[in-house]
Amino acid sequence: MTDAVKDVTAGTISGMCSKLIEYPFDTVKVRLHTDTTGRYKGALDCLKSTFSEEGLKGIYRGVGSPIAGAMAENATLFWAYGMAQRNVKSYYNMGEKDQLSLTQLALCGSASGVAVSHVLSPVERVKCLMQLQEIGLTKTKYSNFVQCAIGTIKEGGIANLYKGHTSMLLRELPGNAAWYGCYESFCKLFCNYRSCTKDDLPSSYIALAGALGGCAYWSAFFPADVVGSRMRGADATSFSATFKEIYATQGVRGLYNGWGITMIRAFPANAAIFAVYEKVRKELDTVM
Repeated sequence: MTDAVKDVTAGTISGMCSKLIEYPFDTVKVRLHTDTTGRYKGALDCLKSTFSEEGLKGIYRGVGSPIAGAMAENATLFWAYGMAQRNVKSYYNMGEKDQLSLTQLALCGSASGVAVSHVLSPVERVKCLMQLQEIGLTKTKYSNFVQCAIGTIKEGGIANLYKGHTSMLLRELPGNAAWYGCYESFCKLFCNYRSCTKDDLPSSYIALAGALGGCAYWSAFFPADVVGSRMRGADATSFSATFKEIYATQGVRGLYNGWGITMIRAFPANAAIFAVYEKVRKELDTVM
């Protein structure tokens, strides 16, 4: 089994695990991003309201698309990140065991962000439509993510699935540089603290480094995600126009609406991603 296949396999499994943990928080985040009427007083109020009115089904509405997307997302992320590292090492005539600098690793993370944005855009578009239809912010109601995807394509072609793609690029490029850069930095810090290699680092430290990396990812350019949610779930025209509208009506606070619930979500979800990925990757290296 090649390194690329191992990256894809471990990334797929880690993506599925993390999405089941984070999805309820994501539903709250999207509804807060698109709440232009002041319906919710905050993240907790949104969670309580959604659960009381729609039950657990409402909290996990549209989860099929994100689970499939998370598996594809993390497979793409770790494949592209590993591929970028191997290409950089080849360019500089470095050995397989040679370590890249943190700057080089962050740049490899940016490359993976560009690659994954093309996978994420249609998934996020369908997810947002499914999450918002129950509160009257979409024109059509769909029973599942496949029906929603087909309906969205019929309405405006493939391009309709990529509505908000600019915001996705602006989120993923700096976000993944921060994600991998922070993760690798803390892994290095923990390795120095314990006087060990990354392969010998306990899963708890890997999880903590991943959790902190997740917080860095979402903090890198959070307004892009707010704008993206509004564009994918409403009749917004362009990134700049939507950005200006949010800023004009809600100020800076509006551009960071949902940041708190996102940080709460990011910590356990990204801890799971890296802990599961590294564990599966290590097992694959052992048996293959």
